[in-house]
Amino acid sequence: MRAWFLVLVAGCFEHGRRPASLGGGCAGELYDACEVAADCSTGVCMPYAQLELAVCTQACDAEHPCPAQDGVDVRCNNAGLCRPERANTCTP
Repeated sequence: MRAWFLVLVAGCFEHGRRPASLGGGCAGELYDACEVAADCSTGVCMPYAQLELAVCTQACDAEHPCPAQDGVDVRCNNAGLCRPERANTCTP
């Protein structure tokens, strides 16, 4: 019985589609909301307490600055990760 439940739950989420609680249509792109690293095309899901959520991010440094988000500069934090001010707005 437990195995069927897991299959049913796993089948509710299409690969590349995020649950509605994380923005519905997010596909794991940079700065999308996430829960675990596997949700992100970059392989990095970082929780930011100030944002009250986790976002897909990537490594950065002076030679590899963060890509802008919707035309807004994104800073490289002290941990060497891009830290946007908000998650992307995703639509289904």
